[in-house]
Amino acid sequence: MNNQQKIFVWVGLALVAVVLYFPPWLYVWDNPLGKEADSAGYHPIFNPPIAQGEELGALVKIDTLRLGAEVFVMVFIIGMMIMFFRN
Repeated sequence: MNNQQKIFVWVGLALVAVVLYFPPWLYVWDNPLGKEADSAGYHPIFNPPIAQGEELGALVKIDTLRLGAEVFVMVFIIGMMIMFFRN
């Protein structure tokens, strides 16, 4: 592994760590037609958003689908950059 590849690995790991520290959140609540969800934005993992106003009484949870897609795309791009900059 050359120096450029090492830089991509470390920068990629740092970016993935930031994405995992600030995950996307959802407000989820029940209504007569089933569950309903709305984005709550990005907040630190140890300080989730608080349901207020319209979302009062909603469950707040991490949007695992969006978080998984973000991490997958980042790892894919990092892998492609490592392959592109090989010797």
